[in-house]
Amino acid sequence: MILDCGRHEVGNGKKEDDDWWLELYVLLSRATRHEDLLLMRAPRIEFFLAGPPAGLRKQLEQFAARTKRCRREATALARELGFTEFIREA
Repeated sequence: MILDCGRHEVGNGKKEDDDWWLELYVLLSRATRHEDLLLMRAPRIEFFLAGPPAGLRKQLEQFAARTKRCRREATALARELGFTEFIREA
C-alpha cells in the first residue's frame, strides 16, 4: 500500500495539524501490516509521537467512561431480571 502523506491544502485555509493527524491515522489504519506500507512525504516522527489531538483524547476518555457506566447498568439489569448466566465479571 503506497500512501502519500503530503499535506493537501484545499481552498484558502491551511490544514490544522489535528485534522492532518486524523487523516493520516485513517490512511495508516487501513494497512494490516507495517511491511505492507510505503509512505511518501511522511511527516517527521515527532508528529506521530505527539499522539492524537487533545480533543480526540478527551472524547476517547469520555467514551471509555460511558462504556464503563453502561456495562455496570447492564450488569445490574441482568441481575435484576435473573439473567445471571450472561454476567461476566471483569
